[in-house]
Amino acid sequence: MTRPTDAQGLTLAGLYPTGTFFCGRTTREVMAWNLTQPGVLADYRLDATPGQRLGVMGTLPFICHEASITPAARAFLEDCGLAGPACVETYQSEQDARDKILQMQATGAKLAHNFGTLPGCDADDGLLVPTQLYNRLNSKISLAELVPAQHLPSRRLTSVAGLGNIRPVRPAYIKMAGPYSNGGGGAVRYCASQTDLNAIAREFQARLPANCPVVVEDELPDCVSWCAGVAVQDAATVFLGASRQIFSAPGRQAGNVKDALEMPPELVHELSIKIAGRARSLGLAGIAGFDMLVTRDGEVIVVDLNFRPNASTGLLLAFDGASKRSGKQLARSLFLRSRSSLENVLPRLRSFAAKGVLIPDCLFDAGCYHRHVPNVEAETCIDGWVMADSEVDAVSLAAELQRIVAGP
Repeated sequence: MTRPTDAQGLTLAGLYPTGTFFCGRTTREVMAWNLTQPGVLADYRLDATPGQRLGVMGTLPFICHEASITPAARAFLEDCGLAGPACVETYQSEQDARDKILQMQATGAKLAHNFGTLPGCDADDGLLVPTQLYNRLNSKISLAELVPAQHLPSRRLTSVAGLGNIRPVRPAYIKMAGPYSNGGGGAVRYCASQTDLNAIAREFQARLPANCPVVVEDELPDCVSWCAGVAVQDAATVFLGASRQIFSAPGRQAGNVKDALEMPPELVHELSIKIAGRARSLGLAGIAGFDMLVTRDGEVIVVDLNFRPNASTGLLLAFDGASKRSGKQLARSLFLRSRSSLENVLPRLRSFAAKGVLIPDCLFDAGCYHRHVPNVEAETCIDGWVMADSEVDAVSLAAELQRIVAGP
């Protein structure tokens, strides 16, 4: 199946319906479960996160913080072979973001987002996917509604209050399943013992209502985890490819790897199309990503459905072009942090950009941010992927780049 493109290649502009615009700005309350630990979300992350997929927006209208698309950031995207957003509006504060969203909605445009939008911008007639449908599909309870039974994990449903009655007999993942945003495993806890379960129950009881649903999912050991991307359109589903997920701990995603020589089973593709078709019949449109485990026996088990752009969406869209430009066949996630400004840091990376070994997905300038929000913690961010000949080389290159940007 061919994949839609625009003048700059494969971008989100060719994948979302005409009349859609994108803004990822949300609230601290919504983002509370996008973390591995409660209470550590820095304010600036609310404005850095909406800058994701800068290089693959194409002509899709895009609203992001001014600190994500500074002149230095735009020049660097071009250095890396990415055009950047062609139709971008910037905001400087939460209220400014709200005003920009409302202005777009007043023209009849529909908002697409990552994790929900700002209060006052959430009327269904201004959203690509109505909130009730969005919450229904993204809840972990929906798995059984959308996935064929033979591809479901062994799981059972309880509540926060009911966690105290569980007696684990094998390692499991405890997953918050209520109407809360989560990403990267922020609402997933690994449970290998009764001691683990007691600690998880105490945390969930402190953070969630007693009746909030919880999924207890038995661990499947020695599996390869794939994240498959799709674009759900009016008449068809576009399969965007898949990347292998990497983890810092059980259930805690640390990024993605895409290797041109490493392909998931064809069943991952087939299941993605089937799941997306069921979601389309309910009224979904836009980008989605599905986490699937491939067991030692080749069985495919679907463990999570995300009906929104994923951490790997930009990678799937940019990979073919980046591989051709760099001559490299593997990409691995990159997360760089610096106390210096993008204007100071990015020239140090220009030679790597010229070689085509960087795919920036999110750029954020702490200096620019501080001009509008002074006296707050903020770091300059360069998130994306590195291209390399092997995963070992990619890890080494990422470490080298962090040393370079961490300097004064």
